[in-house]
Amino acid sequence: MIMTAAVCLACALIFEGGVTLPTTGFDWLAIAYMAVVSGAVAMIVQSWAQAHLAPSRAAIIMSTEPAWAALFSITFLAEPLTWRIALGGALMLGSMLIVETGPGPPMDIPAPEELPEASV
Repeated sequence: MIMTAAVCLACALIFEGGVTLPTTGFDWLAIAYMAVVSGAVAMIVQSWAQAHLAPSRAAIIMSTEPAWAALFSITFLAEPLTWRIALGGALMLGSMLIVETGPGPPMDIPAPEELPEASV
């Protein structure tokens, strides 16, 4: 997160000619909300959830982020729902359905003592 902030600051200085700080309390409140809720709390919840899910399931869930962003921008910001957005969302959901309902890995996982020894 610190690296992202540093890169954004550098880009703002280079391409925008500087940084303009908010002037109203509402703007500062919006920044604080985005930092705490969208930043820190979201990262904590995401890390906790990843620790309690299978890696493949966590990857699938996290790959839906663009679909959720599109859904929220269409719902709350009145962005237009184009055929490309609908097709992309349908392809993402279809691929996740295929991955989740398809055959899983074999359940016969050998115990560590059953594995062949590595020769160096």
